Amino acid sequence: MQNRLSENIKEKEFKEIKVGLLGATVVYGKQEVEDYLQSLANDVEQLEKDIKLSYRKIELLESQQKITSELKGRSAEELQQYEKDLVERARQVERMEKSFKRMVLMAEEDAEKTRESAKKEAKTILTESRKRAEELLDEAKKKLDEAQGESLTIVEEAKERRLMIDNRYQEIKKELVGIHNFIEKVVISEKGLEKSLFSEKAKQAVINE
Repeated sequence: MQNRLSENIKEKEFKEIKVGLLGATVVYGKQEVEDYLQSLANDVEQLEKDIKLSYRKIELLESQQKITSELKGRSAEELQQYEKDLVERARQVERMEKSFKRMVLMAEEDAEKTRESAKKEAKTILTESRKRAEELLDEAKKKLDEAQGESLTIVEEAKERRLMIDNRYQEIKKELVGIHNFIEKVVISEKGLEKSLFSEKAKQAVINE
C-alpha cells in the first residue's frame, strides 16, 4: 500500500486554471487540491492503522515465542525460525514507519508549495489588476483633459464668432442708417426742386395773363 501511495503522490497532477490578463497566469484549483489533501490524509490514516496492527501482530508473535520456548517438544530450529520471522516483521514495520514519515513530509511540502504558489499567483494577479486599473484611470483622465480642452476651444471660437457677428451687425446697421439718411436727403432735394418748378410755372402764367 505504501508503494502505491507514494507513486500516486509522485504522479498526481492538478488541473491548471488560467487566470489574470489574457490567461497568462496558471494556478491550481483550490477545491481539487483540498480534495487531494483529504484523500491523502485518509490514506495516511489507514497506514497508521496498518502500522498499529503490525505492532499488535509483533506483540502477539512475541507472546507466541515465549509460549513456544516454554513448550516442550519444540526444536531449536523452530524457535530460531520464529525469531527470524519476528526480526523480519520488525524490519518491515520499520520500513513502513520510514515510508510513512516520508509521505507525511512530502504531503506537507506539496501543501506548502501549493499554498506558496497560490499566494504568489494571487499577488501577481492583484499587482496586474492594480496596474491595469491605474492605466485605465490615467487614460480616462487624459481623455477628460482632452475633452475639456476641446470644449474650451469650442467656447472660445464661439465667442470670437459671436463678436464678429456683432461687429458685422453694427457695420450693417451703420450702412443702413447712412443709406436712410442719403435717401431722405435725395427726397428732400427732389421736393424742393418740384416746389421751385411749380413756382416758376405760376409766375409764367401770371405774366401771360
